Amino acid sequence: MTVAYVLAKVEAGKDEEVLEEIRKIPGVNQATPTYGMYDLHVEVAFDTMEGLDRFIFEKIRRIPGIRETITLIAFKVSKCPRSVVEKSISTVQYNCPGSIT
Repeated sequence: MTVAYVLAKVEAGKDEEVLEEIRKIPGVNQATPTYGMYDLHVEVAFDTMEGLDRFIFEKIRRIPGIRETITLIAFKVSKCPRSVVEKSISTVQYNCPGSIT
């Protein structure tokens, strides 16, 4: 299984349209609008690297409104329940059993 995180820059005013199109693509686990350098964070999973290649080159980069992408390929995925402990108004800590704190 190939898991990756795709960060995308989107043209101003196209956020909702792009998000709607990305959510329709098989292999997309989650698509989240974000603030900062990138406008969109997309988590994907494919059986092969070729599937990821097709997603990047034939799907996401062809969506009108996508200006730029960067892909982070996971070498190991650790799933665990998250509990959020609020330490203060501006600081949130995520605790995961077995994680290094």
